[in-house]
Amino acid sequence: MKWLALVIGLYAAACAGFMIGRNDLIYQFDPEDYPTSVAGLDVRVEQVGDVEVWVHTGDPDLPVVLYFTGNVGNPGRVGPVLREYGVNGFSWAVMRYQREGVSEAALVQDALNVRAELSRLIGQPVPAERLVLHGHSLGSGIGSNVARQVDAAGLILEAPFTRLCALGSEVFPGLPYCLLSPGHRYATIERIDQIDMPLLVMHGGADEVIPVEMGRAVFEAAEDPKQLIVYPEGNHNDLRLFGGGIAARRFAVEATGSTPR
Repeated sequence: MKWLALVIGLYAAACAGFMIGRNDLIYQFDPEDYPTSVAGLDVRVEQVGDVEVWVHTGDPDLPVVLYFTGNVGNPGRVGPVLREYGVNGFSWAVMRYQREGVSEAALVQDALNVRAELSRLIGQPVPAERLVLHGHSLGSGIGSNVARQVDAAGLILEAPFTRLCALGSEVFPGLPYCLLSPGHRYATIERIDQIDMPLLVMHGGADEVIPVEMGRAVFEAAEDPKQLIVYPEGNHNDLRLFGGGIAARRFAVEATGSTPR
């Protein structure tokens, strides 16, 4: 009985330790203030309430991309991705995640507020028919949640997980991570079939952070129309090196019915 009590005590301590450190594990936001030039020319910083939003205005006849970063939470860390959208004439906006009071609901609400202000931010009308949502990693969980609540021409999920909380079991199995993560589950797999817009899922076959099997599962659970692209040698942050950026822009142009340059 002493051994049983010890095991239970250690298990409870492990659960408590995870809950104490959970937010630090999930939300590794980069606090650095990068120059907007890392994301290209004519990039400006706007505000939506307390949320900082980086914005680029492009060709009014091409798509507008509302982009959600991974857990770096900082537009400056995804400069190359944004720059590729910009040099090809796309407009884009990406918010900087706020650490205070962070949760899935808080980040999604910030994203919805940015969407509501998008025409003002871009300086051009942004109807649903012109809007494409693009979420990478943690941002895929935000993007899939937002896609349930707004109209858009298409949704791009890059390196998506089924549930963020399920990733813990991939590394340290044994704890009920999803039960220990209320408000931080990001359960894309549970809502993807409720999303009524064309979907592109991109994943690296060599992804060392989020297994490609999760991306495949999200794709299988989604309704048509949908596309899946797996880059066999792609890792977590480098799909654009294998053509991911080209595929994303092609999808956006087709979803919006735009005429590319």
